[in-house]
Amino acid sequence: MKLQVASASFSYEPNDKNARIILNDISFSISSGEILSILGPNGAGKTTLLRCIMGFLRWSGGSSTIDGEDIALIEQRRLWRKIAYVPQAKGKATGMSVASMVMLGRSSRIGVFSKPSDKDYMAVDEVMARLNLSELKHRRCDEISGGELQMALIGRALAAEPECIILDEPESNLDFRNQLIVLNTLEELKAAGMACIFNTHYPDHALRIADKALLLDKEGNSLFGAANEVITESAIASSFKVQSVISSLKAGQKEYRSITPIAILSACRKTPGLLRGGSPLS
Repeated sequence: MKLQVASASFSYEPNDKNARIILNDISFSISSGEILSILGPNGAGKTTLLRCIMGFLRWSGGSSTIDGEDIALIEQRRLWRKIAYVPQAKGKATGMSVASMVMLGRSSRIGVFSKPSDKDYMAVDEVMARLNLSELKHRRCDEISGGELQMALIGRALAAEPECIILDEPESNLDFRNQLIVLNTLEELKAAGMACIFNTHYPDHALRIADKALLLDKEGNSLFGAANEVITESAIASSFKVQSVISSLKAGQKEYRSITPIAILSACRKTPGLLRGGSPLS
């Protein structure tokens, strides 16, 4: 499976020449068994990008495709067998049980007039066990914490058994333990051949598990490539207007890279720019 975005742009008022361009000439690709992390400051269009990829919003220009087929033209039931989406856990939760929420993920695999089979119930139980949701099985979604609801939404997506999972800030409302569960789960899905795309406010998480990274800024520019080549101190300065230091820590046999923000860069201070679709300017 290959998901590709080619020369894509988005504006809420595409016919207005003076309207702000949220996303400008975005291009990237991800294949089965890869993880792509999308980073950028608030207002850079990270969530908008995900919504455009899946066809919830219409690109002003360009396209997003799966194996060469325009996502906007794929029949919905077939599309949701290929892609699963995990939104941010915001707003009022439904009164259904956690198990029922996760079962919704099986909708694209259950006939229109059919009931869930033993296979469906087994798939739901396996997903809940993987995400430590089994004890919440019969709890109502409006009675659990925001972090627990986020895990239930991830469970709903995994229950669909998609080829690609797209997550919008999946770790934002979670404690350290559940953040690690999410990161470990994404690595397991990658190992099983799934493509994973996630927005994040944690560059450390991207450095930890992502193969590729897409860095956005508020001017509509983007930088795409291997995660360790995109997430650099100069690129972070350009996108976030923050001076940072990237360091390494070895724990056991594994080395981890970490980003520490040091200072806010003033608006008038020059920082390295981003080449659209290219690499940081020196």
